Amino acid sequence: MLSPPSPRHYSIPIALLLLFSLYYALYNHLYASPPKQAQPANNVQPSINVQTSHDGFWPNFFRLLTEASPRCALPHKAIETPINGFANISPGFAYRPDLIDMVEEDVDELRTAHSWFRTSGIVTAAGGEFLPELVVCLRMLHRTGSVLPVDVYLESSAEYEAYVCETLLPALNARCLLLTDMLDTFPHRHNITKYQLKAFALLHSSFDNILWLDADQILSWHRRRFSRRSRSSRVAERASTEFGQLLVSKSQHLATLQLVAYYNYYGPSHYYRLLSQGAVGEGDKETFLAAAQSLNAPFYSIAQNIKTIGWHDNCGGFHGTGMVQHDARDDYRVRILGESFAGTGPRRAFLHSSRHKLNAGRLPETWENEINQRMWGPSEGMVEKFRLDVEKAAWDEMLYTACDLPYVFQDWRGRADVCEDIREYIRDCS
Repeated sequence: MLSPPSPRHYSIPIALLLLFSLYYALYNHLYASPPKQAQPANNVQPSINVQTSHDGFWPNFFRLLTEASPRCALPHKAIETPINGFANISPGFAYRPDLIDMVEEDVDELRTAHSWFRTSGIVTAAGGEFLPELVVCLRMLHRTGSVLPVDVYLESSAEYEAYVCETLLPALNARCLLLTDMLDTFPHRHNITKYQLKAFALLHSSFDNILWLDADQILSWHRRRFSRRSRSSRVAERASTEFGQLLVSKSQHLATLQLVAYYNYYGPSHYYRLLSQGAVGEGDKETFLAAAQSLNAPFYSIAQNIKTIGWHDNCGGFHGTGMVQHDARDDYRVRILGESFAGTGPRRAFLHSSRHKLNAGRLPETWENEINQRMWGPSEGMVEKFRLDVEKAAWDEMLYTACDLPYVFQDWRGRADVCEDIREYIRDCS
């Protein structure tokens, strides 16, 4: 039987521990580097930890899980299948058996819910008078065959329209998001509105590969894959930038987007005027290339000149009503690879309805003092350039919003003449 150790057995390790602690303290006092002096407050550089912490990741991830919840149930009918059912399938079979019988509406719902977990999507901002125009542009987008989900950011709950956000936009694979849901977690912030929304919507969206489209942009063709090719350009090569569209990988350009948000946060007070030098149309459009150049980050700016389209009056005067931007990949082939295009040149990718917004409730008012004719020029040659008569298609979609959705938009509240006004205009121009 072992007897318990006597107290003197503990004295040796305790003494050694105390001796080591004394030696360590003396060493640090004699040889350790002196503490650095504090820098003056005005020289302190704020540090930003761009690594997502667990506390920050999980709330956002579970928010995305909730928003992507399938709004349908699988059938509970018992499934009878042989245990070795797959063993008898011949090698190289092209499909697996589909043994769950689902109605097509539920299949579509699963596809829609699943799309929110994809890494590519379209982001835009709208609200108020821009919602009818956005619906027109989204329906034009679907004409191209696009199946990309769309995040539509609203400035606040005051712009939320229940039927539009809960019925109309989901049918177009789009959803409404309130930017205030994110911004209100920072109560002592500056007010963020108008041009500032784009930068913060890009950061908040769950998509990685993002195509930003202003609400008045028409996509005239669609490429299903995002190009990752980039090339630095000198900002000084351009007097200004048309920024109704932006293609960006958030994971590759997060630092640039954070600096863009900084420029826009202080945009109205400082950077809009500084970057635009007081020119007409100052706003967020100059902040993106400035941020990329400031960080020496790669970007690609399309060199092909914007094509202005419009109509001629009886005196021969030209009235510009739209701006056409070209395909970035074609621009790269011409500008960098030295290739040439026959016929109409690089493909037209986007049409910015710059003068007359595609709001059926407001458009006829803007034409009171103008000749009733097509906005973007004659139909001859338009199919060759855009692959369809894009103006006729736009009028068809405006007619749909005016006559099939006459009491949907708050911007048209109290109006009973929207449908007839558009029909009359189309008759006069046909």
